[in-house]
Order: sequence, then structure tokens, then C-alpha cells
Amino acid sequence: MDNGRGSSDRPPFARSGGASSNPALDQKHQREFDKMQRQQDSERQKMQQRHDQEQQRMSRQNANEQRQDQVRQRQQQQMDQMNRRHEQQSQKMEQRQQREVQKQENRKPNDNRDNRPHQR
Repeated sequence: MDNGRGSSDRPPFARSGGASSNPALDQKHQREFDKMQRQQDSERQKMQQRHDQEQQRMSRQNANEQRQDQVRQRQQQQMDQMNRRHEQQSQKMEQRQQREVQKQENRKPNDNRDNRPHQR
């Protein structure tokens, strides 16, 4: 069964080419990512439970085929909408974390910088 996740299975810094040179920031980002993923999983499970209960209720009521199709279509739309929202949340978090990493990297003195002009 598809859990609705795509590339968001991995933390943002792992998808973007590796961790920063700041372990504390990486740990913070990992905690944020894990928390978001737990919230999304919980939301996904709750929606699935509601859908399952609705399907059982329709079966008990012998809902006609057209009604069942309408409900299934609405449920699929809800699931798609939730998955899109989750992907947007993941992308926003990734962008924010990348900005934090970049900001952190810009603060560090660069000892490797050679201020002399390069000779060819």
C-alpha cells in the first residue's frame, strides 16, 4: 500500500547532497523533519480510519453503486489533497533548512580563502 510519500522519505539535508558542517544544526533539522513526519503519518492514519469507517457504514447500509463511487472519489480527492499538502510542507521545511545551513555557512570564517589574485 502506498503511504503517500515521495522523496520526502529522507530528511531534507540528505536529499540535498549531504549534511552541513554543523552537527548541531543537522540534529535540529533531523528532529524537525522527524516531528513533521510523525504529524503527517498521524494525519494519514486518521484519514484512513475515517475512510474505512465510512466504507463499512456504506456496506451495512447497502449503499448503491453510484453512491459508493462518489464516496470513493471524494476519499481519493481528500487523500490526494493531503498528500500534496504534506509534500508542500516537506518542501517548505527543506527550503527553510537549506537557508539556515547557508546562513550558518556564511557566518563561518573561510580559512581556505586566498585573497591574492590567481595567476595563470
